Parts: sequence; C-alpha cells; structure tokens
Amino acid sequence: MTQRFIKYIPSELSESLMINHPNAFILFSYIVHHARWSANRTYVMLDGLLPGDCIMPGWEKLKFSSEKVYRNARDKLIELGFIEIVFNIHGKNQVKKRAIKRAIESMVVNICNSDIWDINIKPMEEVKGEPRANEGRYTKNVKNEEEVSFIEKETNKEKEEVVVSVPFPAIRKAEEEKLDEELETLGAYNEHHNLQISKKVLRTWLSKYGSDLVIDQIQQLIEKKELVHNQEAWIEGSLKARRRIQQNRDFIERFIAERHLHKNFSVHKSYCRDENTGNDYYYKLPTEEFQSAILRKYKQ
Repeated sequence: MTQRFIKYIPSELSESLMINHPNAFILFSYIVHHARWSANRTYVMLDGLLPGDCIMPGWEKLKFSSEKVYRNARDKLIELGFIEIVFNIHGKNQVKKRAIKRAIESMVVNICNSDIWDINIKPMEEVKGEPRANEGRYTKNVKNEEEVSFIEKETNKEKEEVVVSVPFPAIRKAEEEKLDEELETLGAYNEHHNLQISKKVLRTWLSKYGSDLVIDQIQQLIEKKELVHNQEAWIEGSLKARRRIQQNRDFIERFIAERHLHKNFSVHKSYCRDENTGNDYYYKLPTEEFQSAILRKYKQ
C-alpha cells in the first residue's frame, strides 16, 4: 500500500500565518491532512473529488470557539490564496462549479498553493485509450470500392494509434496493474452499496468496456437497484447497448469528417440526421445495420 507523505515548508510566509493567523494555520493543517491526494481516476469518477480537494468539517469538530471564528479562518485562507471553494451546497462564494457525485452537505475546497504545505499528489497515469472490442465495428462483405477505401483508412488509423515506444510486456503489466487497482476500488464500492456483482464479472467488464462506462452504469444501477432483480444481467445488457451507441456515433463522426459531409448530416446525442431528407438514423441500431444504412445513403 502506498504511504502518504506531507511536506511542511518552513519560511517567512508559514511563520507569518502561524503567528498572525493561528486559527487559519490550524484549519489549513487540517485541510492538507484530509485532502484527496491520489489521482486515481476511478475514485475521481465515483465521487467527483479531485486531488487537492477537501470536504470541510463543521466548526465544532475542530474545537473552534464559535462558527464566526471558523469562518474567519477559512476566509483568511481564501483571501491569501491558499484554498478556493469548488463546491458549496448553498452555492455561495463558489469559485469553480464542480459536479460532485456524492452526497456532501457542506463545502469542498481545493488547495491551490503549496508554499507552506505540499501534499505530494500522486500523479494520474495518462490514459492513451480505453480497450474496446472491435467486432462488428464496420460492415461485413462491403463491395463498394469507396466503402472499402473508407474502412481501410479507418483500420490503418487504428493501427497507427496503437504504435508505442515501450516494450509490449511493460504495457501489459501496466494495464494489469491499472485493472487490478480499478477492480479493488469498484469491489469495495459495490460492497458498500450491497450490490450483487462478483469481482470476476467486474474484471471482465473493465477489460471489455473500460472503466468509464462500467462506473457510470454501476452508478445508474444504485439509483434503481430496488427495481432490478438480476443486477449483473441488467448492467451487461446496458453496457452492450451503450458500447453499440458509442461505436455508431464514432463511426458517423469519422465518416462525416472523412467525406466533408458536415452540411449533409447533423450529429445529435442519440441519432444523426440526413439534412437533405430529414431522415434520422438512431445509434441504438445494430452496428452493421446502422453503418450499412449510412453507406447506402452516401452512395445515393
């Protein structure tokens, strides 16, 4: 398990805050101690909290003599540029609007200055691309030469995107470690919400669909789990449908860009429209059927 390390930086600034604003110094010490420091993207997606974020406690917890003393200490830290408010349930003095995905009945601040305290945020690994299954991505038995040309370009483009400069075993190891970390986080999250999903199934979903879709679908399940009898089957069906929708949308966006058909097609959230005829093509259609319909329309 990775141990956390917080660095205190003695200076005239830190001494000034300690002597002239002792309550602000105490509050700042609490914030850096309880702030999110790991940039684990799974955690970020589950609750919306970013590295440096801290859920503010009530003034009683820190033994301040009054709420006014607590507020003055917090406002002094904001004034001096050490923290900023990123979420406030009352919507007051909020510097940045943040989509928090968990029930927080107070305020969230973010550390925006490390001149006194450095919480040594664990960097988040850049995600080069989520693993996706390629079956059914393009239509089969395409005879038209223009269709073949388009598909070949797309295929070659995909091949170029996966070219990397590090050894394949190292990539596989990094992917496995990332998968294990996401699986551990989601497993604990599922146990907390009493979901009937095995870790084996979770691992399959993470490998097949990517963590973004899986996490989002699990959050939707939590909202309606009392109405779902077979949770694994419900999520599996939803994931397949959402991946199909995403594949179809990706296809039409690339197709429009490749053929410069921005005036002919308009792309919407759940469908695209042929502006010449007014016909709509919904992304929920089977992948082969959707793409064949688009290609037939283009030939006309």
